[in-house]
Formats: sequence, C-alpha cells, structure tokens
Amino acid sequence: STLRSSDVFGTVRRRLLVAGPLIVALAGLHTAASVHIRPPRILGSPVAFECVRLTSVTTGPDQTVVIGRVLAVHIDDEFVLDPVRAHIDTPGLDLVARSFGASYVRSHDTFDLPRPTWPLPVGGKG
Repeated sequence: STLRSSDVFGTVRRRLLVAGPLIVALAGLHTAASVHIRPPRILGSPVAFECVRLTSVTTGPDQTVVIGRVLAVHIDDEFVLDPVRAHIDTPGLDLVARSFGASYVRSHDTFDLPRPTWPLPVGGKG
C-alpha cells in the first residue's frame, strides 16, 4: 500500500533520532531494490528518486548543500496524470517538505498566476 504523508510523521520523528542502516528497520519500513544505485528505495513510498552526488558546498557551520544528478524517478501509476507530458497529481501526493529547525510544510495552499505573454518580435521567432 502507498504511504501517505499523514502516515509518515511518526516515522520521520523516529528517523531523526537514529542513524545508520538500522533506520529503516527501526521505523518499521520495508525496502525495494533500486535500479541505478546501491541503497534501496522505501517500499510503499509513492515517489522515490535515485540520485548520485556530484559535489557538496558548505554554506555555513553545520550547513551543507548537496548537488546531485537524478538518475531515475519512480512514481506510483495512480499519481501520474499524463505520462507523456510528465504531469503528476501533486495534490494527491499530499507532499511534505522540510522547512527549518523541526518544522515541516505541506503544499495545500496553492494558487495559479496567469503567465504573462508578449508579442513576438516583428519578422521572427521569440
């Protein structure tokens, strides 16, 4: 079954308290083999990325930005609205993101802004 964000908050809290390869077992999660990298994916997660690290940049004390390349993206079929155009049902995923400190955010407050358009230059393409 697919994990929902509301199901994983306790798992996230437990994960922050432990380190090393036992995190998955201690959190009560299961894994599936990755295709391009050695670490496994979390089984039941609706989205999983397989990435490799390209470099890291230290931005301050105990702050590091990791820059990587995504090798594969695994998304449950139920969240793919248009596979040709890669349109994903983001509201259906009930996304959770790390904010700062112990804070997390969800993407429930969304709105659309019309994109501006300008006339093409005379005699050519934009």
